[in-house]
Amino acid sequence: MKHLLLTTIAAVVLVGCGTTKETLYINSDPTGASVKLSSGQIGVTPCNFKVPVNKPLVIILEKEGYRTVEVPVNGEVSDKAVTGKIVGFTAGAAISFATMGYAGSELMAAPFSGSSKKLKPNPVNVKLSPPNTVIIKTGVK
Repeated sequence: MKHLLLTTIAAVVLVGCGTTKETLYINSDPTGASVKLSSGQIGVTPCNFKVPVNKPLVIILEKEGYRTVEVPVNGEVSDKAVTGKIVGFTAGAAISFATMGYAGSELMAAPFSGSSKKLKPNPVNVKLSPPNTVIIKTGVK
């Protein structure tokens, strides 16, 4: 029983640990737009960056002759990841309880080895548009 308690405490402590970065893919139409991330990273489309999932991010895309576009990206909790973590932990706890703590601890800790957040949107696909042009007609009756 002591082993079960220690395993449970270790699993709870590990929540939020694991992979905290994800590859963010950025595309534009037309390609060749300059990309600036609020984190300071820069590139040209198409491109990708390894970014933290737990910090909000703003992407700025610029190309001469087109409007500048800003896209916010956030880490959002994935329903599938949370469900998987609950199932894995529950299965591990049941095995550990049935074997009096001799087995199942790996299953209890495994669900907490990765992040439950995913970047949204990802990939970022932007269709660049030319700036609005105002046509002024003079002398028209």
